Amino acid sequence: IPYFINRVERAERVEKKDQIVYVGRLSKEKGVETLIEALRSLRSLRLKIVGDGIDRTRLEEMSRGLNVEFVGQKPFDEARKVIAESKALISPSACWETFGLAAAEAMSVGTPSVVSNVGALPDIVQDGRFGEIFEAGNAEACAAAIKRLLSRSDYDEICAAAKREAETK
Repeated sequence: IPYFINRVERAERVEKKDQIVYVGRLSKEKGVETLIEALRSLRSLRLKIVGDGIDRTRLEEMSRGLNVEFVGQKPFDEARKVIAESKALISPSACWETFGLAAAEAMSVGTPSVVSNVGALPDIVQDGRFGEIFEAGNAEACAAAIKRLLSRSDYDEICAAAKREAETK
């Protein structure tokens, strides 16, 4: 059964906050540890983590001293709002993802993604077209991909292109 996004926001582009977001389960295979390590070199950015799981306490301890906010599980509309107001959605998965639903959701609100190079994630982001791709498990590569995306002169066009792609498909 294919995944789908049931709606694409028709509103004008939401003002982006100086933050990035992770949405998903907090367990080792999701690669959140890699993202938190990457954040050490991205001190000016805030990371919001939407979700919960068995590794939450460990990840909270790991992120002490960093600009990370764990907001827990959120209803769909609240999570979607956080994604829309973030500069990028990060999917650092270390396991084979059969579909990147969070990345597709991000596209539907005009937010580009930075994703690991495993499973279907690169197919959704299309390296450079709707975001950036990095080597799974490599915190330096993750940080570099986030920096690349956020410093692109065509960032606004990437946001618009992601939304158009979601509307089309």
